[in-house]
Amino acid sequence: MHTAVMRRNRGGERGFTLVETLVAIAIITVALVGIFQLLGVTVLSNVDSRNRSIATHFAEQQLESVRNTPFSSLTSVSATSDSALDLLGNGATWERTVTAVGSAGVMKGITVTVRWKQQKSGQTLSLSTLVHRDGINSIRTL
Repeated sequence: MHTAVMRRNRGGERGFTLVETLVAIAIITVALVGIFQLLGVTVLSNVDSRNRSIATHFAEQQLESVRNTPFSSLTSVSATSDSALDLLGNGATWERTVTAVGSAGVMKGITVTVRWKQQKSGQTLSLSTLVHRDGINSIRTL
């Protein structure tokens, strides 16, 4: 009779067993770890996109300034810093490389390279264009 009373009380009890609780905690922990890893990757990706956007905008500005520079004055600029690159962190530099294109001396290749450090590794972005001695209007499409 004593066992029948105990069974009746156990059957009416509500709640979770220790094993069920531990399994639920394990599942929730695995899900949270996955979510936090995804958040970390997302933040790093956003930082990389922002830095590349800043570097691209700066390089485009430098190439645009070449349009207003006389052809004979276009020279290379060695690695230098600029306040516009401060958002990329300490040590961000840029350089402009000018090379003659062809043997006639009427075209020059201009490359602007921006360098910065991100997550302890060096990052580089380069943009290039061609400049004609007589200006952009003298370049015709074939």
